[in-house]
Amino acid sequence: MTKSLWQFDPSSGGRPVPDAVRRATKAAILAHGQRHFTNRYRELEVRFKAQFCYVDAYVEPEEPVGDESELKLCRIRFFAPERWSLAIYSYAQERYEASVFADGGFVGLPQDGFDLAANLYLG
Repeated sequence: MTKSLWQFDPSSGGRPVPDAVRRATKAAILAHGQRHFTNRYRELEVRFKAQFCYVDAYVEPEEPVGDESELKLCRIRFFAPERWSLAIYSYAQERYEASVFADGGFVGLPQDGFDLAANLYLG
């Protein structure tokens, strides 16, 4: 009889984000953005849906063209307060693509995931 082994998949599953964790996560991401990305965006939006936290930045467009100043940065999946997985938005594929954190790990803190995506898209 073959035993099946459970493997962690950072691209599936997760748990709904509790309200207290939502508040703390939003505050941590906004504070991190203010400390490290000042003047690179007009506004950051941090929103939650089920097990996901979405982070978008609004920048001043080079030429005013409606609301095309939104930059989708990343989607972070909740497993536990200190365990989130990361997917960075791919404009080539027009979807979120699984990513590792800067340290090479599959799980990390939400502000570290935001940092990686913001460095990619906000410079």
